[in-house]
Formats: sequence, C-alpha cells, structure tokens
Amino acid sequence: MLFGLVTILLSLVFVVLVKWIRVDESVKQRWLLVSIHRLSSVYLNMLECLGLMDFSQQGPSLSSYRGHLIIANHSSLIDALFIIAATENLCCIVKTELLGNPFTRYIVKLAGFIPNRSDTLLIDASNALASGRNLLIFPEGTRNTYDDQLAFKRGAANIALTTGCPIIPVVLSIHPRALEKGGKWYVIPEKAPRVVMTIHHPLDTLDYIDKDKPVTIQARQLNSGLIQFFRQHITGHSGYTPDPGNVTRSEKRASP
Repeated sequence: MLFGLVTILLSLVFVVLVKWIRVDESVKQRWLLVSIHRLSSVYLNMLECLGLMDFSQQGPSLSSYRGHLIIANHSSLIDALFIIAATENLCCIVKTELLGNPFTRYIVKLAGFIPNRSDTLLIDASNALASGRNLLIFPEGTRNTYDDQLAFKRGAANIALTTGCPIIPVVLSIHPRALEKGGKWYVIPEKAPRVVMTIHHPLDTLDYIDKDKPVTIQARQLNSGLIQFFRQHITGHSGYTPDPGNVTRSEKRASP
C-alpha cells in the first residue's frame, strides 16, 4: 500500500515538474532518477526494519560502471527495486502497459525508460548505453515459477551483440520465495525471506560466441551461455536444491 501511494505521489509531483518548472529536460530526468533510486533504497530499508526481509549485497558496486548491460533473474515482484537502489544511473526496459497506466506513464517517459514492445527498442537501448547509462533487462521477460527455470528470451543477447557492451550478471537469491507470479501481494511467507543480490564482474560476449557464425547463431550461443552462468550461480547458493526436471526444451537443445 505504501509503495502504491508513493508511486502516485511521485507521479503527481513530476507531472507538475514537467508542466510548470522551466529547466532542461535532462535536469528533470536526473532529478527523477535520483528520486527513484533513493526512494527504492528507503523502501527496502523499511522492509528490513519491519522484519519482512533480510537483504544483503555482494560483489562490486554497480555505480562504478557506465554503459553496461545489467541482466538479472526474475522471481519476485520487487526484483527491480534491489538493482535500482544500487545505482541511480539506470535505464530500465519496462512493460509497455506502464505507459497506459496514468500513475506510471509520466515516470516512465520522463525517466527515459524503454517499453519492451517498442519498434525502436534496439535503437533506444543503443542510445541509452552510448550516453553512459546502464541498461537493466530481465531476460526471462516475466517472473519465473521456480528458481532454475531461466527461460531467457534473446532480447538481452541481441542488445549485447548489437552494441558490443559488456554484460553485468546480477543473481538474485530469495529464500523462501516471496511475491511470486500469481501470488497475492499481501500474502507473505511465515519466515522472512533472505535476499542476497550478487553482482558479478562484467562478462565479455566474445567468450560465449563464435564470431565466424551468423548473428542469429551467435545470439543463441550467448543466450545459452548466460543461462548456464545463472544456473551455476543460483544452484551454488546454500539451501537451494535444483530440480533436474525443470529444464525447458529449448535449454536442453542449447549447446554450451
């Protein structure tokens, strides 16, 4: 409820900002990005203080990177907040439906976020990366239903190959799982989830592809390599036992 209220208030504030305050659009965008970053951090700290979760972060700081593609696994409704709270220089690929929502439309537009069904997605992503912003995408496209599902779409691989940018994998471990797909937002586990966000050092796409192959095959190779990377690090967390049956047909066919 608090999250929804703050989103509405932030939208109203920036509607006024857009219409009445005469400053450069880039300055307005900067104000909004910093606000989203700080409010996300405050919100996560509040969840910890209320005993609703235990959060820790491992690895290098995301704020030290510019023009990188950040990819993460997606199991929880608030996964994006963990990453937004870790860096303010972020452009997100978001659901197109957010542009039709009066409470989120202005935030998405002013922040320069990219709709996932945009005809100019690759161009917009390239421009965001070229400007020095990090770009966040969840390759699964939606929340998974079990930890090692990882049915990655090839959008992230195509962006990485088109722009030549390094990839930063962010592995999110949430045990017990919470705020899952199809679940009620107000239903919480009996035990407070332990959330660990592990930020890995950038990957070089050339380590995963054969440059002599067509781009479509390179995208499949990179996508397969990313799936294997995430599966290896997700199953490395203590307390998690992978289900060997939870592998999609496309992942079974994918070559290393």
